[in-house]
Amino acid sequence: NQAVAILLAVAGAIAFFYAESLLYLWTASADIAVAAGTLLKLLVMGSVFGGLSSLPYCLQLAHGNTRLSLSLSLAALCIYIPALWFAANAFGALGAASTWLCLHLTLLLAGAHLMHRSILRNEQAAWYRRDLIPVFAAAFAVGFGLHAVWPDFPRNLAGLAMLSIVTVLVATAALLGARDVRSEVWSVALRRSHGASASRRR
Repeated sequence: NQAVAILLAVAGAIAFFYAESLLYLWTASADIAVAAGTLLKLLVMGSVFGGLSSLPYCLQLAHGNTRLSLSLSLAALCIYIPALWFAANAFGALGAASTWLCLHLTLLLAGAHLMHRSILRNEQAAWYRRDLIPVFAAAFAVGFGLHAVWPDFPRNLAGLAMLSIVTVLVATAALLGARDVRSEVWSVALRRSHGASASRRR
């Protein structure tokens, strides 16, 4: 859970704070970057929530319980299609992207809540508090701070270097927020360090 949260938090934080810069680096068009920046934020965050909702879903499959996921998917389909039609007609692409975000956020919250009523009871709060919130809080806090220093990237090698630095720093923050993954990485690093030291002594 924490490893998946790290990957999704990094992608979400970078897309949230640097959507326009990413589009400008990719398309070389400032107009496209400005026009589609908000769309990219909404779509990426919707996908992030979708990725997180897959964690309870996988646990349900491992437990042999497919009824809840099937029921949620059917209910979401019945609601999402008319909501998407209305939002797209009323608000255009932003409405459609917002519907995508709301769909996956609802699936995450509802799926986790309903699942924990039968599987891993009394663990829902701990899942959010231990595995998700610290990771996302750390990644987005560092992303916010970096965006205040570097609000955008130029479209050159310096811009790519800045994007790389931002990615590394946000990923490091997310890793530090993941208690169990951080401990495992530290343990592996210590074992490798001790092994290298022993090899040099021999």
